[in-house]
Formats: sequence, structure tokens, C-alpha cells
Amino acid sequence: MITTTNKIIKEEHTVGVIVLPMRFDQYAALHLENIPTKKSAYKLIKKGVLLLNGNHVSPEHRIVEGDCLSLFEHLVKKPVFNLKLTVHHEDEVCAVIEKLPGFPVMGNFYKTIENALPFNLKESQERDKLLYPKPVHRLDSPTGGLLLIAKTASALSALSHQFQMRKVKKQYSAIVSGKVPLHGEIKTPIEGRDAHTVYQRIDYVNSLHTEWISIIKIDLLTGRTHQIRKHMASIGHPVIGDEMYAINGTFRGKGLFLWSTLLEFKHPKTDDVICITISPPPKFSNYMKREEKRWKRNEKSEK
Repeated sequence: MITTTNKIIKEEHTVGVIVLPMRFDQYAALHLENIPTKKSAYKLIKKGVLLLNGNHVSPEHRIVEGDCLSLFEHLVKKPVFNLKLTVHHEDEVCAVIEKLPGFPVMGNFYKTIENALPFNLKESQERDKLLYPKPVHRLDSPTGGLLLIAKTASALSALSHQFQMRKVKKQYSAIVSGKVPLHGEIKTPIEGRDAHTVYQRIDYVNSLHTEWISIIKIDLLTGRTHQIRKHMASIGHPVIGDEMYAINGTFRGKGLFLWSTLLEFKHPKTDDVICITISPPPKFSNYMKREEKRWKRNEKSEK
């Protein structure tokens, strides 16, 4: 296992004119993007990763004009998972990789996509580089496809903001049960929050399991947890291989037929529009062909 212990600045800020006296932790929470609350600032100061003018001072210390706040990556030894991933885009501040199904993006596990990133990506040379590359969003463990990665603190902040403002275009391919309409739109709320899915049927074939199966393209206009799987199941067309939301289950043993195939975002440093597209893996077309052949063989045997 590989570990990294370099001390890397995550964010810096120089204090301007001070109107009212303010504590170190209070000021940090108000002015540093990576610190959401005074309580979190307090903890980071105590851990020694939030410094003032390069020195360890108390959270109660009063800030003055010209002070420099430095937030460092929390120095922890992290194992690197030697899992080979396909890299579709990489530069000094961000990357797009292809997630393999069966692995969580992140979490308190060793075998995660996040732990595999240092094995697949080059170390950034930017001043605010992250100690480890970090996924900006998530894909379900059984889902594969394009995943956006930040390599610097500023890129992480900018890309996260794009997701929050729904400026990132995401498209998926899926095989679902049944013969879906040529075009469809689902706006059923998920856990009380608005959720918007648009889909287009690409092809359909007969299937012995559910009479028909369809391959569709899906545009996610919101990003709720399990949104595609919940929405497609809600209209009676669950994703093939979905053992969680399909009422009667769908075909098992082949994995979930859901793949992230397009990511379009604004580059966090250059503002150029980056659009990465891929095709779903061969198992998608192979499955459609196999189901159609089985149907035709069955028809012949009944004649």
C-alpha cells in the first residue's frame, strides 16, 4: 500500500480591513470556503491544520488586518487501492475517469474509487493541490461510467458549485423492462424534493422475461439519490438488474444496466466547456441481442 504525507495548502486568505474585533475561528468560518461553521473552524485550529501567519494560535485569538489564514490538508495516511481505471480527461486541476461497477465511490472502505485515484492520476503541480484527488459527485455502487474528479481545492469548490447550481449536464444509458414511450418525462418528487428525469427510447426488443426491454438515454436535470432507478421503477419500467426498486425483481446475475455516458461542465480554471462522452460497455448491446435471439428461438419451437 502507498501512503502520502506531504503538507499541502488547501486554502489561504489574507485579512482585509477589520471593522469589528473578531475571533480567529469566527473569521475563518465566514471567509474560508472550505470551513462551513465556527465549530468546524475551532476543531481544525485545535488539530493544527488551520494556522494564522504560519503559527498555531488559539481559536479565541483576535484577527487583525494583514493576518494570513492557511488551511492545510488534514494529514492522514491513506491507503491507495491499485485498481486500474480508464482516464478520459486529465489536467492539473481536474479529471474525468470511468467508474467500474461494484465499487463505491467513497466511504469508510479500502476498495473505493476514491482510494484508487492516486494510482491512476498524476499528482497536480498547482499550489492548492489536494492531498488526494477527490470525486465531486457520486454514482451508485452498481452503476458504472463517467465520474468527475477535482485535483485542487479551488477546482473542488468551483465544480461542486456547478453541481449545486445544476450547471453540469449528465446523461446515462440504461436498459429497462418493458416497451417505453419514444420520449418521456418524470417529475415525481423524491423524499419531498423536486426530481426531474427526461428519457428517450433508442431501441427495443422482445424478451422472454417481460415481453419487451428497451434501451434508453436519460438526462438528469436534478441529482437525487437513486433518482433514475426510483423514477423508472415508479412508471413500471425498472432498470434491468435493479434488485432494490423493481417490485418483482429483474434479471439477476448480469449487474445493473445503468451507465453514466456524458458529462459536460465548465473547466474550473479556464472556463472552457468540457464535454466527455462514452458508449455503454458491450454488455448492453450483447444483452439486447441475446434477449431477441432467445425470443425468436422460443417462437420457432412453439410453431
